[in-house]
Amino acid sequence: ISYLNYDDRYILPESKKNSRSLTVLAGVKKNFKLGRDMHRRLLAAVSGGFRNGMSGSYKYGGANAGYPPAAVMEPQDEAFLVSDSWNAGASLTYSQLVKPDAKMNVYARMSLNYTKPSHDSFDKRQALSLILGCNF
Repeated sequence: ISYLNYDDRYILPESKKNSRSLTVLAGVKKNFKLGRDMHRRLLAAVSGGFRNGMSGSYKYGGANAGYPPAAVMEPQDEAFLVSDSWNAGASLTYSQLVKPDAKMNVYARMSLNYTKPSHDSFDKRQALSLILGCNF
């Protein structure tokens, strides 16, 4: 469970942007052993959640109110921050030792996330990522 309360105030030009949201997330992970040698593992994870965009506002106080960042981009960002949404995700992480006698581990993770806002102005968001790394 996460509560976010953004209260941004800008001096030049004088502007205000705030939003409040409550997010509930849940997930399950399972680690599978793929063999004793090299400590090979596969970590499978699934998650899901809901965001309740409680309130928010944006007020631009500058001289260039018609410019796209102030007139289009910031109001759209604010609308997304206060919209309700649900999301689901899954990931697989493969890991193993570099050498049998070393304590260095390499891994590869692939994850897919899907977010669906309830606001009519927004479409779904899908993200696919691939991460390669090393722990030592």
